[in-house]
Amino acid sequence: MKTVFFGLIVLSFFSSPLLGFAAPLSNAGFLQGGIWYSKDPFFAGDTVRVYAALFNSGNEDIAGTVEFLDNKKSLGAADFFVERGGKFTQVWVDWKATEGEHLVEAVITKASVIRVGGSPVAIELQQTRAQESLRQVQQDTDGDGVGNANDSDDDNDGMSDVQEIKQGTNPLVPSVPVAQNQEENVASSEQQKTSITDTIIALLPDTVEKPASEIHAAVKDLLAPVKEQVERKQEEAVQQLRALEENPEATQAEKTKASVYLASLSAASFVLKTEIILYVFVLFLGYVFLKALVRRVFKR
Repeated sequence: MKTVFFGLIVLSFFSSPLLGFAAPLSNAGFLQGGIWYSKDPFFAGDTVRVYAALFNSGNEDIAGTVEFLDNKKSLGAADFFVERGGKFTQVWVDWKATEGEHLVEAVITKASVIRVGGSPVAIELQQTRAQESLRQVQQDTDGDGVGNANDSDDDNDGMSDVQEIKQGTNPLVPSVPVAQNQEENVASSEQQKTSITDTIIALLPDTVEKPASEIHAAVKDLLAPVKEQVERKQEEAVQQLRALEENPEATQAEKTKASVYLASLSAASFVLKTEIILYVFVLFLGYVFLKALVRRVFKR
């Protein structure tokens, strides 16, 4: 009878998947470095992506959920999956920032071990909270990239806030005389947006310039979403490389791979912004195609 009882105890020990994880795992959780943002600085009204990174140096794949909090109120949750053996992953939520002080946090609310052919097994991780991010979000009335608290001229009308308060005008509303200056600033900004391609097209004969300009405008509209996506991937690649540099478990091969990926995205972004390179490449491909076609025709 005692033998049977002892056998049942042993059997129950090995058949319970939770007993193997009685103590919180210390080799998985949030990476050092805490929380970061898709752009910095940002201001009230901006929508930014809030990131955190997780690592897993254990021998089992893990998955779970991370909840992001702003002043203890939920910003949203993101599911994660991290492979075993020193791998890491990023999680994020989008946040429309408001003016004031914000304590942004990320917390692992659920974690499980994932085994091939088996059911997820709930576990407890030791590093369940990312390093908090305390931010003072300001208004940027004139959109010049400087928050009102640090801007001596909040409405960018050429008159300091102190001067406007003294004379009784609103420092957040541009005075009427500045309208002409604003138009000049807009015109200057538009001139700066002129690309090398636009300059080259302007040098073409009049009969060619108009159709070339129309084609160029159509191509720019077509490439706009591609440029935006490449720039977003570039931002994510920068953060990924930064996380690898801060991860002591990351291998040199992983860092090199991330660096090459970032370099390729940077090159693609440069080509898309400098459209003339793209046009030259397309013309070269057209030349190669026509050359091959002519050879084939004349051989016959």
